[in-house]
Amino acid sequence: MRNAEYMGKQFSLKGLALAATVFAFVAVGSSLFFAQGAEAANRYRVGTGDWNTTASWSATSGGASGASVPGSADLAIFEATSTASMTLDATVNVLGVRIDSGYTGTITQNTGIAVTVGTTGWTQAGGSFSGGNSAITVSGAFALNGAAPLL
Repeated sequence: MRNAEYMGKQFSLKGLALAATVFAFVAVGSSLFFAQGAEAANRYRVGTGDWNTTASWSATSGGASGASVPGSADLAIFEATSTASMTLDATVNVLGVRIDSGYTGTITQNTGIAVTVGTTGWTQAGGSFSGGNSAITVSGAFALNGAAPLL
């Protein structure tokens, strides 16, 4: 390979090519190492809104609304502290669903709305669930405890 001159100094183009290659590997490797994926979060049912609104969800038990709608890395929790019914008005894809004893609301799956529950599964000890005409897929355990009818 030839040499290059910059400000009166001689540089090996082969050395510069090697340095550029090493820099590229370090840059790509560090971006992969420091990349952050979605972290699992609990989302607690609060308020009286439908599924697909942040007014229905809190990041903490009994907390203020405004948290993100539960997603594929999240556990949707219905506690006794929030007994309002909920309509699933958008496709649901969550890590898990937990409906605690003492929750007395009804969760209604709208027509055309698919529900996908991941490996944490579906545990229902309270409330009611009224299914629609679309698929409900649960990859984890399904536990129906107590007086929690599926309508």
